[in-house]
Amino acid sequence: GYGLAMVKAADKYDLDWRLLPALAKLETTGGKHVCKNPKGENNWFGWGSCKIRFDSVEESFDVIAKNLSGNNPNTEHYYKDKSVAKILDVYNPPATPGITPNYHKLAFKIMDEIENIEIDQGLEASQILVMNR
Repeated sequence: GYGLAMVKAADKYDLDWRLLPALAKLETTGGKHVCKNPKGENNWFGWGSCKIRFDSVEESFDVIAKNLSGNNPNTEHYYKDKSVAKILDVYNPPATPGITPNYHKLAFKIMDEIENIEIDQGLEASQILVMNR
């Protein structure tokens, strides 16, 4: 479904291409269980405690990638020039009550799994090139 859109959003902002799908998987089981708050429509990331609505799922990918990469002037002081580990520290601080235990470890595990996925032979060549960088 949306894998290529996530990769394109990450590339646009020079963000690790595996981060958005890993966060989406952790936060909403990859969009299967999106924010229940009607104000959080199309929010696959729980961004803004599910109180931020996006016009489309693709818009959410762009906004989240822009923020996490430090390219939004309003949030750059949190994320600019940070490693993925530091981005995760800000995105979901480990000491915050209610955070999934081992959230950071799980995010890195999912990112590793994504990187090692076998490519489906049915993909178009352009999709494979983007995924196989």
